[in-house]
Amino acid sequence: MTDVVSTQSTATVTVATPTSATVNVSGAATATVSQNQAVVTSQLTQVDSIGDPLWIQFNTTGTPTPGVGRLNWNDTDGTLEFQMKGGNVTQQLGMEQVLRVSANDNGGLLEGKVIYAVGSDGVNLKVAYATATSETTSSKTLAVMTETVTAANKGFATTFGLVRGLNTNGMTEGAAVWLSPTGSGNMTTTRPTTPDHAVFIGYCLRANANNGVVFVNIQNGYELDELHNVKITNPTDGQVLKYQASTGLWVNGAI
Repeated sequence: MTDVVSTQSTATVTVATPTSATVNVSGAATATVSQNQAVVTSQLTQVDSIGDPLWIQFNTTGTPTPGVGRLNWNDTDGTLEFQMKGGNVTQQLGMEQVLRVSANDNGGLLEGKVIYAVGSDGVNLKVAYATATSETTSSKTLAVMTETVTAANKGFATTFGLVRGLNTNGMTEGAAVWLSPTGSGNMTTTRPTTPDHAVFIGYCLRANANNGVVFVNIQNGYELDELHNVKITNPTDGQVLKYQASTGLWVNGAI
């Protein structure tokens, strides 16, 4: 089959049956592609639709040029990837999850900072930098910023997966990463101890001052009174937990 090259034409690819496809290019002849045949072209632009294909084969050996809204194969990670709005974040399909957020104080957010949920603007979450020093700033720890945004602008944060291009200098590769009690939105490989809150962020995959990588999989610790079968009311010094058979709960009281 000979390609039809037209820089001014638009194209529609429609699969008529599971065994054939019709390629309609405005200003050019209609071609039918039978099963096990292929349309070979370096670039097909302005395609209106592709209907009911059995599969789409991506080139797994070439070197694609990433672009916003462009889906291509990433051989290093072994999956398809898609560049997100703004052009700063590329999501590897099936390997990470991101969400769009903005700073609660409209003061911007830095890449690599740990954030927690504060509220919503009706469309996206409003967030602030998390810290391990209090319940308020740690219990709703949500994600790690995967790009820098300014003022009230929105940007992407990773809730699961790899965040690259970080300063992880001083961390040990393979070590667990925790929310730090020092500063705002920082990470540390030293597990915080009581009274600070231990929030597990993930693992350091690469220790580097400019190209560090952290795998994010946030797990928040629990307070004793957050357990389903524990009920603590107005605790005072010297009290203990006692099992209450009538309610099936552990409750506080005197010895």
